[in-house]
Amino acid sequence: MFVLGEYNCSFAVLAYNEKTHGFTEVASHQITKEANWTGGDVLVNMHGEIFVSVRHTFNESGWIVKYEYVPTGKGEDEFKEVAKTEVGDFPTRMSMSLDEQRLIVCNNGGHSVEVLSAHDLKKEGGFRTGHMFPLFAYEMHRHPTPPPQQPQVQEEFSEEMIAEIAMMAEELFLS
Repeated sequence: MFVLGEYNCSFAVLAYNEKTHGFTEVASHQITKEANWTGGDVLVNMHGEIFVSVRHTFNESGWIVKYEYVPTGKGEDEFKEVAKTEVGDFPTRMSMSLDEQRLIVCNNGGHSVEVLSAHDLKKEGGFRTGHMFPLFAYEMHRHPTPPPQQPQVQEEFSEEMIAEIAMMAEELFLS
């Protein structure tokens, strides 16, 4: 489990202990020691890459950082910074596309949503939200195959079908 601190701008890796039914901190990393920066959101993809949003407490700016988690087995795990966005709008929440190739970032203070490449955090697109303060955004997917055809409803019954239904009903009532 990865946990992001808000006022101590750092994140920690926690491991679940089945015997104690609790969590133990395995590793942690401080993102910045500068005052007035807080953690916003943390995501981890299937490859173990960590995406963290950092926000300024009062000037509505922030950035996204990507880390690789390198467990050393010596008790001092490493977090290598591999990409970082420029300081920009206030990133409130992030979500990841299903194929994990893009990050969708809601910039609450900036009234915008940005789409970033998960590889290098370069901006791929985005839009302004007007007066709306975006909190959540998720990528919608279309199913790659057309939907199944609905069964055809037969509007008229043939005389043969009516006769067959009548015989079945008569047998049910007579028995």
